[in-house]
Amino acid sequence: MLEVKRLWKVYKNGSGIRDVSFKINQGDLVAFVGSNGAGKTTTIKTIFKEIKSDTGSVKFRDKLIDRNSLRKMAFFPDSNNIPLDLKVNEYVEYVGLLYGIKNSEIDASRQKLMSMMGILSLGESYLKDLSAGEKKKAIMVATLIYKPELIIFDEPTANLDVKSKLEFIEIIKKLHKEGITIMITSHLIDELQLLSNWLIIIDNGKILYDKKFDNKTQSILKIHNSLIAEGENNLEELSSFYK
Repeated sequence: MLEVKRLWKVYKNGSGIRDVSFKINQGDLVAFVGSNGAGKTTTIKTIFKEIKSDTGSVKFRDKLIDRNSLRKMAFFPDSNNIPLDLKVNEYVEYVGLLYGIKNSEIDASRQKLMSMMGILSLGESYLKDLSAGEKKKAIMVATLIYKPELIIFDEPTANLDVKSKLEFIEIIKKLHKEGITIMITSHLIDELQLLSNWLIIIDNGKILYDKKFDNKTQSILKIHNSLIAEGENNLEELSSFYK
């Protein structure tokens, strides 16, 4: 479905991604794991043409990414990267129009989706006034309004309380069950462990692991730790500190 091939994007400070290649097959739920600065965000921004790669290519359904293919893909952003001064209805309408959907279709789909997410009464509320969980649900409505075939989530459960996290995990499971292809970047390995059937690990801008993953017999944490050295520390001295 999505093929990333030999992507390079190196910034002036030397950070970025180097020779990044991977495929996402239709129906997969992919965990994209890496520490801060590993290259996850640069990779995603390059996929969605927010930044231009130095070299390499990205294809969707065997064709180079263009405006039409971008309409079949969705990026689920962090809650801080949305126009918080808009009302929920305005935000969903804005995203729908951006993707060429007619107002009448937006209105009908918005009502259904907001009802499904349990936020139908919040249409005239400003995004900035919503709780973290409510914001995520509003973003989900805007994401689904144009029926994407592939959704890439960036830290989808960040800043959520336990109840909202569980709700959101169930939403992702339901989307996957309906045939939506999904990629998730997250630091919360326990959540990815439950959801994923494919694992990609990136570190220092390079792909270290890209394989099918069995969440019942394999451990993301063990695979990650076997590939990436832990940071240096002197925790063994902690006991002597308290003596």
